[in-house]
Amino acid sequence: MTANEIGSVTQAVAQWSAGLKYSQIPEQVVEYAKVLLLDGIGCSILGVERDAGRALYRFVTRSAVEKAEATVWGKNKRLTVQSAALINATAAHTANVGDTHRATILHTNYITPQAAVAIAEQCRSSGKEVLTAIVAGNEVGTRAGMAAHVGAEGGYFTPEGRGWHATGTFGALAAAVTSGRLLRLSASQMVQAIVIGGTQITGMYRPCGPHMGKHWYAGKAVANGIESAFLAKDGFIAGYRYFEDGLCFGSGTISPVFDCEAASCELGSRWETLNIDMAIYPAKKIYYPNLDALLHIIKTEKLQFPQLARIVVRTAFGTAHDFGIFRKPTSSTDAFNSLRHTIAAAAHDGEFTFGQLERRKFAHPAIVAFSRDQIEVVQDPVLENLRPQKWPGAVDVHTHDGRRFSKSVEYHIGQVENPVTKTDVEKKFYAMTARIGRRHSRRILELVSRLETLSDVLPLARALWRQ
Repeated sequence: MTANEIGSVTQAVAQWSAGLKYSQIPEQVVEYAKVLLLDGIGCSILGVERDAGRALYRFVTRSAVEKAEATVWGKNKRLTVQSAALINATAAHTANVGDTHRATILHTNYITPQAAVAIAEQCRSSGKEVLTAIVAGNEVGTRAGMAAHVGAEGGYFTPEGRGWHATGTFGALAAAVTSGRLLRLSASQMVQAIVIGGTQITGMYRPCGPHMGKHWYAGKAVANGIESAFLAKDGFIAGYRYFEDGLCFGSGTISPVFDCEAASCELGSRWETLNIDMAIYPAKKIYYPNLDALLHIIKTEKLQFPQLARIVVRTAFGTAHDFGIFRKPTSSTDAFNSLRHTIAAAAHDGEFTFGQLERRKFAHPAIVAFSRDQIEVVQDPVLENLRPQKWPGAVDVHTHDGRRFSKSVEYHIGQVENPVTKTDVEKKFYAMTARIGRRHSRRILELVSRLETLSDVLPLARALWRQ
């Protein structure tokens, strides 16, 4: 295969990914990458003790005796690079409180931090190398999703969409690029990592979306991406035209509407890493503006749960899920997927944090009854018209004494237009990592905050080992 037979977009992405230098990344991007890394670590440590994380950890650790190469975060266990990353990434998604690239709905910090630290632990990479790898993976993965319209015609938000889950669809590509950076692949080797990783699609949303299946998409994507990079390093030749003949060929693998050139557009000058939203609620992102609106009313008006007669939830995303159907949650996964539960629990407790996903909450008789009988969910055409430029939601709260309070939100807390503060990020991290103890959590936070000064990432990897 001669160079001119390699797909031009595939070549451009590979050359940029393999050649990116830490010094070329703006300081603002580096600092935000550290925020995303810290948040991803917190998600994994929290999630490894939740339903899907626990199940996968049991399966992997009893199925084979493995070499101790990389740490399972928050556990006293080291496994092969792929197995540790598989668990860490699945666990991160289990918590459902990570980041979201809004244009694609790709959750980058369930993917690139888990791949980067696992490879870096084995290769003894520096902190700068880890940050460069994370940024490279984020930039390539998000652009591929934008090229394929996975946030629109290719995704699951509209009835016409093909139903792909972006994290499973493009997670292996992002992880392959991240891993390839740390394995120091050449541009020609990176072409192969991209082709192999890009074709490892795991993510048809509809069968698994409301259940544990989609958490595994993240883990499988990272494991596949790591494997793709190692195969490329060992000389495996998979092909030369991922974007041209895979992602965007014919009617499009992911979407009937696509723009191949978007996959390489403005690499190194426009940083999609800065267009990644954060989360503060352990619930689906499309519920965040409704939660913001409800909690604002409750706190501002000083309302107590016994005063509430009913709540009307107005949404711009009503066609994406069966929002109006009541299903009693039987697990934390059911709970965070339920708009009715999130609203009822937030109304009952005046907050929505990890505690509202515990069985004592999703099985609480008063919360269940309110969720079933006193919440109405409606599609709001006014809100729908604000999408996709905005991410809106609203609630109307009716009290037993006849009062009515309404609140609309256009950008939820954590979106780039309404960013979280450093204090918010740290508070959330300590909450997610409470079980490992404040001292160990503080050590992780301190190491991530100065990651670029570490000549070897091993101190961070050791801090992620539960003492």
